[in-house]
Amino acid sequence: MISDWQEHQEQQAAAFAAVHDAFVDGRIAIRTAGQLAKLMQRLPADTPITVASSTLMDPRPPDRTKRRTITTAKAIPLEDPDKIIHVNDGGVVRRFAAVTPAVELAAVIVAHDALGAPPLAVPAPAYERAVDALRSGEPCVALDKQVELLRWMASTLDITDPADFDDEVDHVLTWIDNTDLLAALDVEGGRLRQAAARLAALRARVADYEIVANVTFDAEEIVRNAAEYPPPDEEGPSSTP
Repeated sequence: MISDWQEHQEQQAAAFAAVHDAFVDGRIAIRTAGQLAKLMQRLPADTPITVASSTLMDPRPPDRTKRRTITTAKAIPLEDPDKIIHVNDGGVVRRFAAVTPAVELAAVIVAHDALGAPPLAVPAPAYERAVDALRSGEPCVALDKQVELLRWMASTLDITDPADFDDEVDHVLTWIDNTDLLAALDVEGGRLRQAAARLAALRARVADYEIVANVTFDAEEIVRNAAEYPPPDEEGPSSTP
């Protein structure tokens, strides 16, 4: 079946409005079964329900000792690649994967005194956050998380001083008592720390590059706009001879 483009847009808008109306404040916190039931009652019966693939957190990470995890719900577009729709766009038939409004449930880490769900939440684990940052054009954030991952890897290997032992990290030495193996792993842990330090230094250079690139882009945009939309000629007062 081929739909008209305008008709398709109107159908999509109506479908998403029915779900978004239940999320006036965007992402909402769900504290009780009653709140969840009330939310479900406000949604169309065929609304898909999904669960976030990663734990999320406020982009401004709270202190590790002063945080808690809450359950949240948010309206999202859900693409179904197995369901293709055909739309007549000015005589050209285009194929799209069907997109439907859905509800995503997620665990979100917030400050212990947070009043509700943060308006924006990002993946909490370093790997997922790095992937998300690369997709959204945030290379410095991605590099920060890659440095964090390297340091974590190192911390599981190079425990040469008992004072360095971190109770929150599982260490390979817990399961290996071979002195030679532990020594070799300790060496690799040190190399990972060195790699993390080098990457952190490069991250600072990338940040400087982004600043220059953004200034250059803005300047070029001003020049392009000035060339494309020149100011009108100013007419001075006429003079009589």
